[in-house]
Amino acid sequence: MRQPIILLFIFAVFSCSDNTNNHSSENNSQNLSSFFERYSREIAQHYPELLSDIQIYTEEELYPFNSQLNNVSDSLSFKVIQLKQQYYDSLLLFDLSRATELEKQSFKVMQWNLSKLASTKKFTYHHYPINQWDGINVSFPRFMIETHALNSLKDANDYIRRLEQFPKQVQQAIEAAKKREKMGIIPPKLIVEMTLKQLNSFISDSTTNNNLFLHFKRKLNNYPSDKTLPVEATLARVEKVLANEVYPAYYDMIEYMTSVDSIATDDLGSWKLPNGEEYYQYKLRMQSTTNLSPDQIYDLGIKEAQR
Repeated sequence: MRQPIILLFIFAVFSCSDNTNNHSSENNSQNLSSFFERYSREIAQHYPELLSDIQIYTEEELYPFNSQLNNVSDSLSFKVIQLKQQYYDSLLLFDLSRATELEKQSFKVMQWNLSKLASTKKFTYHHYPINQWDGINVSFPRFMIETHALNSLKDANDYIRRLEQFPKQVQQAIEAAKKREKMGIIPPKLIVEMTLKQLNSFISDSTTNNNLFLHFKRKLNNYPSDKTLPVEATLARVEKVLANEVYPAYYDMIEYMTSVDSIATDDLGSWKLPNGEEYYQYKLRMQSTTNLSPDQIYDLGIKEAQR
């Protein structure tokens, strides 16, 4: 296992578990490191894409996760907030008198992040599930090309299974976006237009010229000679899934974002969102780990630039 403080930093910003078992009866004498590990693992097991990236599990433990995509629904986000609250309550019961220096550092990291849960819950809806920067329309192909391993027949089959699951992920994102639309959380016209451009660009070529297909083909061609790997048949499966599952999912996103374009405004900035100023201050605290106001941080930046 990697150092607890690294794991806690990673998992503090992800919301992914529907396990709501009670963790409030932790024994103060319990080893903090095992607590951190359990927390990290319980969060991570509901983030299969993250698991494929950081690989804190053994190969056998990873086996069922490497064919899955993340659940991007809002309901899961709220469930994990509840889970994190239970872990936070448990964390505060620990006696640090026997903790190592690394455990004390990890404790502070976890405590600081989880102490912001009320704000995290309040601003759960303050993002755009489909956008040109980090929406699933961008994160999905990036993950499949940059992270998903393609070193074996199982990896190839897992790649195809993940392609097959993408429409479900898209429907979760569209449902989440529609919920935000009713709340007045609508991306500005600039983002809508840039997102539509990105969406259309992704499907502008044939499936066999799409990066998801070309990447898969290159990887298969680099495999050692293996008669158990039906290369042509496997490539045909990828092409079929792209045509029947992935491309239609992009068309669904194009249809939705086109409808949003008709109601989007030119307003930019977090202040266009409900409680936008408070949200801006919350994001500033999370990114800078300081309680300085936006004006104070700006003034500090000016002073530093003038030195």
